[in-house]
Amino acid sequence: MTNKIINWFKRLWMVSIRRQLILGIALVHAVLMTIFVADLVDRQSHFLHQESIVRAEGLAKTLATSSTSWVLASDLAGLNEVLHSQSGFPELRYAMIVNPRGKVIAHTDNTKNNLYLSDKVSLQLLTGAAGVRLLHADDKLVDAAFPIQAGDELIGWARVGVGQEKITAGLSDIFRNGMFYTLLAILTGSIFAFFMAKGLTGGLRHLVNVAKGNREGHRELRASLQREDEIGVLGHELNHMLDGLKKKEQQLRDSEERYRSIMDSVIDNIIVLDKFGYVLYINQNSTGAMDEQVIGTNWLDWLVPSDRESVRCVIANTLETRTATLIECRMYDAARNTIWCQVKFSCMPSTDGVARQVVLIARDITERKQTEHALQKSQQQSKNYLDVAAVMLISLNTRGDITLINQKGCEMLGLPEQEIIGKNWFDHFLPKYLVDEIKIVFSQLMSGEIRDLAKYENVVLTGRGEERIFTWNNSILRDDAGHVTGLLSSAEDITELKQAEQDAKLLRDQLIQATKMEAVGHLTAGIAHDFNNILGAIMGYTELSKQVMGSDRADNLERYLNEILKGSYRAKELVSQMLTFSRLSPDTQNSNSPVTLLSPVIKEVISLLRSTIPSTIELSCEIEDPEIKAHIQAVHLHQIILNLSINARDAMDEYGSIHIRLEQTVIPRRVCASCRHPFHGEFARITIRDSGTGIPDEIVKNIFDPFFTTKGVGKGTGMGLSVVHGLVHAAGGHIEIETRPGMGTEIAILLPLAMSQMTEKLI
Repeated sequence: MTNKIINWFKRLWMVSIRRQLILGIALVHAVLMTIFVADLVDRQSHFLHQESIVRAEGLAKTLATSSTSWVLASDLAGLNEVLHSQSGFPELRYAMIVNPRGKVIAHTDNTKNNLYLSDKVSLQLLTGAAGVRLLHADDKLVDAAFPIQAGDELIGWARVGVGQEKITAGLSDIFRNGMFYTLLAILTGSIFAFFMAKGLTGGLRHLVNVAKGNREGHRELRASLQREDEIGVLGHELNHMLDGLKKKEQQLRDSEERYRSIMDSVIDNIIVLDKFGYVLYINQNSTGAMDEQVIGTNWLDWLVPSDRESVRCVIANTLETRTATLIECRMYDAARNTIWCQVKFSCMPSTDGVARQVVLIARDITERKQTEHALQKSQQQSKNYLDVAAVMLISLNTRGDITLINQKGCEMLGLPEQEIIGKNWFDHFLPKYLVDEIKIVFSQLMSGEIRDLAKYENVVLTGRGEERIFTWNNSILRDDAGHVTGLLSSAEDITELKQAEQDAKLLRDQLIQATKMEAVGHLTAGIAHDFNNILGAIMGYTELSKQVMGSDRADNLERYLNEILKGSYRAKELVSQMLTFSRLSPDTQNSNSPVTLLSPVIKEVISLLRSTIPSTIELSCEIEDPEIKAHIQAVHLHQIILNLSINARDAMDEYGSIHIRLEQTVIPRRVCASCRHPFHGEFARITIRDSGTGIPDEIVKNIFDPFFTTKGVGKGTGMGLSVVHGLVHAAGGHIEIETRPGMGTEIAILLPLAMSQMTEKLI
């Protein structure tokens, strides 16, 4: 029901501008005048009602004043005269004198004398303080009372009732007059709106008729309004627009003629189809089956039956996605011979944005297909010859796309031929880190900058994601004019051969290193034993000297001897470390090294280094976990960190930084920098990093050799890193090194974690 009312109102309102203007002005006048009349009646009603109350209270007061003496004298006749003297008051309904107990002493209606008041309104007089009382007030009656007093004593009440009929009648007259003026205002406004709308809509209707006539083909119609207002300006602009449209239409017709001439000069078949495949347009110079006789027929009927459904799907997909599609299909010519056509489908744009038509360009490629078939047959025969080869044979064009590959090549790449042919060799079968380098070499070959590249080795990425090493024999392909057309290559997989060569080289390096370290170990052991015998004699004689020393200079002698003894113990400790390096020390021969908490030892070494390293070199320490433990003797760890830190100090001039870090890490398979053996697992990692000059690549492999040093004469023995090598490997650890000339050096000591820590981590 609500929708019907809304629709009815819309039809009533929207039929014309004239009606909208008339109804709008009438509605505005109606609303405003109604509000004005209602407000006027309300204000007048309130004013007259208040005036009536004031008059009623004044009349009650006058009656009370006139009745005081008569009430005191109990003169009922006098009171009646007073009441009857007030009966001429307009709209007075009743007047009465009531004593304090509610008894009517006198009343304008004599039948009510000597009665007691019993209604709720009248009983209000029996309670409360003496004063003017408004007992009742509405649009029909105002009832007011005033006390009659003798001094401060209440001796009665004067009560009057005044009717409101004249006030109500007056308000009705005001409302009736207001509605009359409202209707007069609505009528006046509507008449004014009618004439104003007539002048407005007349011009608009003229413009509508001109626009409609032009739409129906009467292009000569123009607006003829002699007005200076907005409608006149609109008519002028409409004429200007119509002139422009006429000019554009002429240009469009000329363009269509040129377009048709161009279309008719094209040898290819240009056809416009609707969404069902019916021909809407075809160019004039079409050949074979494509002539004007096919307009209105279904183009799909000219196709070989087995191709019709796929082409129908292509048409539907072109309309849906609005993307061009190029296909090859078979169709009949005028003589019903089967021909091959290459057809490109495109969506024809429309003004409303809805795709309804398809443009296709068809080209006869029968001869090309026959040539391709003969070529494929020849290539297949050649491929049969290539497939018997035991090596990979592959051909690339100048862009690097694969144009030919034999069966062996497919096996080596791990992909079928259809997933290889047409792909770019560099983008699909080379690791990313080699693509740019090999592309440069290939482009130089294709441009002639490199005349020949008969043999070449590089890493190839197979279809299984494996990196294999191929060795290539290459031959540049050229056409009859001598221009480069591509590259023909044969390849063999030499991954296993290369791995065997690397393993053999690693074994040779390990054998040489082991032999070298064994020989030096024996030499160091002999020197250590002789030095230890000498120290034993020194320590023995020192002990005897302490026992027989005199009393005169006992203090000085004892201090001197203590210093000799202290130095001897240090020498003994050094000898013990030399024996450790030579693998002849009893301590290092024990495979069960003690468990050591690493952080206190590192902090102790830091304290010692701070007093020996110049203040211009920054020394810092970072301990990831202070509870890391490893299998190594504390004195050995002390010596390892001290030797590496002193080497780091010597690698800098006066300024730089040394950073020592302790952490727990998991190492994948790697090769030790000193023993050359592979290792992996969980380790405590101690890293000493300096900002020195770094180590050249050609001598990195020699730094752990005994007596090898780059320092000047008298500045180093070359035994520091050799001792580190022996102590680390005696504890079952390994060494990593990372260095670059001018960028500093980082040496990492990897020690086996204590079993308790590894167990906690597993739990």
